[in-house]
Amino acid sequence: MSVAQRYLGSSAQASDIVQESMIRIFHHLSQLEVREEHTFKAWMARITSREAIRWRKKQGRFIFQEELSPDHFAPTLPQDVTFQREELQKMLMQLPEGYRMVFNLYVIEEYSHKEIAELLEITPSASRSQLSRARAKLQALMAQKKVYEKVS
Repeated sequence: MSVAQRYLGSSAQASDIVQESMIRIFHHLSQLEVREEHTFKAWMARITSREAIRWRKKQGRFIFQEELSPDHFAPTLPQDVTFQREELQKMLMQLPEGYRMVFNLYVIEEYSHKEIAELLEITPSASRSQLSRARAKLQALMAQKKVYEKVS
């Protein structure tokens, strides 16, 4: 469920994706050779993330921001900033959909830019650009949160 929510945000949509993912998982279970539990979990997460992307494509609401060079953004967040997992998840959900998809695939699912490009039907440079923009937006949200906490 957490994988689906990372991509979709809505609990109702995520529930639908989990149901579709479980059907795929059970359908292909006989093809899987699992030696360790973490391998099985990773396989299930991969199916769920691909199902979420497939659903977004069918909805026709899959939007990417314009492409900019990756060096256009520079990290600005101080090193002493810490956030809780729930806060980071909320910030991720504030990202535009294209940013969030690429960020999830690259940072969390550990896909390469080439794999992301094939999966999302974009260019590898667009994937890198979306990731850079996502990181910059997250840094801005984190800095804003930290400034807000100091003022409160």
